[in-house]
Amino acid sequence: MLKRITIYLFLLFTISPIYSFEITHVSGTQTQIAYASTADRSIGNRRYQIAQQIIAPESVTGYIPFNRKIGILTLRIFVPQKSIIYMKWDNENALFSRIGKMVKFKRAGEYRSVSFNATKLMSGYIYFYNANKRLLGKAHYQIKKQNSYSQNIRAYVRDSSSPTNDGSSNSTYAGIGYSISQRVNIGDPRFSMGLSVSTDINNLSARTVTASVGYSW
Repeated sequence: MLKRITIYLFLLFTISPIYSFEITHVSGTQTQIAYASTADRSIGNRRYQIAQQIIAPESVTGYIPFNRKIGILTLRIFVPQKSIIYMKWDNENALFSRIGKMVKFKRAGEYRSVSFNATKLMSGYIYFYNANKRLLGKAHYQIKKQNSYSQNIRAYVRDSSSPTNDGSSNSTYAGIGYSISQRVNIGDPRFSMGLSVSTDINNLSARTVTASVGYSW
């Protein structure tokens, strides 16, 4: 009775296709080897597919905070397959990825956040490639400096009624206000000032103008 022994060997490579070797030995016959390739890639003990699509923002902006020298740029990217994306970007001497140039998507349909440290004001592109080095997309980025002051504008409408000897009186007031204040480090004192104007819509001559100056510490 012939004895048949089948051995399956799997070779795993980081960027090479996976091949399964089926070695069949039959007494009195020649050894036969069959090759079966797959479209997956293997990294370590995990298998990843070749990404064919990526969803990333067309443009993203990061800021260097007031009175600081390092800013943060963050964007979110999405890949439908369980796969690996490789990144390249302009100004690599001033924009530094917090996770390196390789982004692993360990589950299909996963969102990943990618953050960079920025050391100067600049703009450029971040490029996304699959494991076959095919460009899947790019995102434009810009690093700006945060202003040394913050501004606020507000508007409102208020309807009120008050009793009178002849009945009730209705008034509708509308107003607009603007304020500006210093942007300082936490715990530092700061100045602020504002201006607001309000009026009775039914009597435009009845208006109120308010100016304010503030100091907090």
